[in-house]
Amino acid sequence: MIMPDMDSRAHPQQRQFNPYTENGGTILAIAGADFAVIAGDTRQSEGYSIQTRYAPKVFRLYACRYLSFRSLL
Repeated sequence: MIMPDMDSRAHPQQRQFNPYTENGGTILAIAGADFAVIAGDTRQSEGYSIQTRYAPKVFRLYACRYLSFRSLL
């Protein structure tokens, strides 16, 4: 009879499903007394593969209101 390894019993393994992939990216915002500058790259990649070079991360909502976020697909 083979006895189970005691280390594997002390640390159970967890499994989880995540349908999203973090596609990374960079967003930079600088604000002063009467100005704000927001910049974001447009590349979307996974690992070493570039999926697209045009995936904007800064969006204009209204005049003087912008939304920015990194890609998650």
